[in-house]
Amino acid sequence: IVLDKIDTTLVALQKFYDENLDKFGSKEYRKIQAFTFENEKKAKKIRKKIKTAISSVLLYCMSKLQIQI
Repeated sequence: IVLDKIDTTLVALQKFYDENLDKFGSKEYRKIQAFTFENEKKAKKIRKKIKTAISSVLLYCMSKLQIQI
């Protein structure tokens, strides 16, 4: 049997892929971060500061990209 060179290559690649599926993906993972504070009052204070900082960064980026809401 005579096959086109491209067909043979595709068949060979598919065979290699099928036999090595574990090499063509990544395992699922989850990154978890936790913060602990001395008390709830301090935690709420820090949370408020973080939300304010995030909002400021977001507004700055939007202004640089000329995005309006």
